[in-house]
Amino acid sequence: MISTATTLLPGLRRQLESHFGCPVLDVYSMNGTGPIAVLYDGVHVLLQHRLYVEILDPDGEPCPPGVRGEITLTGSLNFFLPLLRYRTNDFARLEFQGNQPVLVDLEGRPPTIYRGTRGQMINTLDVTGVLSQFALPQFTLHQSADGSLHWLVRRGSGFGD
Repeated sequence: MISTATTLLPGLRRQLESHFGCPVLDVYSMNGTGPIAVLYDGVHVLLQHRLYVEILDPDGEPCPPGVRGEITLTGSLNFFLPLLRYRTNDFARLEFQGNQPVLVDLEGRPPTIYRGTRGQMINTLDVTGVLSQFALPQFTLHQSADGSLHWLVRRGSGFGD
């Protein structure tokens, strides 16, 4: 079993392994990069040799090994989406086990949640699923603090309401 969407806490991982009788892999990944690292023996082992992972401080300077900062990526498996120092808003420490770089104490960004008209929580994946039937080349949806939504759809070379 593979978990990729949100943080998988150790207690839930053990419960899933016990219930299904199989290992559960906690994979750190992003849509733009694919799999980045997998949890193994308490640390996230990096998976891609074409993806340069660095840890940056709030000023954009590289952190020394063992210092917590923002995970930043350059490269990817997708040749059509080359990332250049893409700041993920995820945090960890980069350490070395021998020559192998690993991410320690990985903390992923919290999910973006919309608030429905009755106060219910709506995950962005649900919104994307509903919109998938439409031929939208690019869109953005922003919810203000008052609950109102602002929707922009790309038309031609720009965006329009």
